[in-house]
Parts: sequence; structure tokens; C-alpha cells
Amino acid sequence: MYAVREIKNSYNISHRDAKFIVSHLNKQYDTCHRCEKPLNGHEYTICVACNSLNFNWNV
Repeated sequence: MYAVREIKNSYNISHRDAKFIVSHLNKQYDTCHRCEKPLNGHEYTICVACNSLNFNWNV
């Protein structure tokens, strides 16, 4: 919940939008947040294995 609050406050967006962003961030770079299969290296990508949207940010 900390990440949602930080994004919401930092960028002045709705709670819903901040939650959407956080739910699609992957925990490990270039790995799907849902099925953990490898991604294609693009910043915003759809996993070919499970069709999940991923924000593939290397932070």
C-alpha cells in the first residue's frame, strides 16, 4: 500500500490508477509479474505466456 500512496501523492493521480500501476509492475526485471516467464525487454509489454500487461521498469 505504500507504493500506491506514494505514486498517488507524487503524481496527483487517482487511487485506482495508482493501484493499476502497482499491480502491473514486475518484481524482477524482464520477468512477468503474474507467471514469472521471461519478457521481451520492452518497457511496457504483454506476456506471451499469460497475456498479462507488465510495466517492465529496471529500477
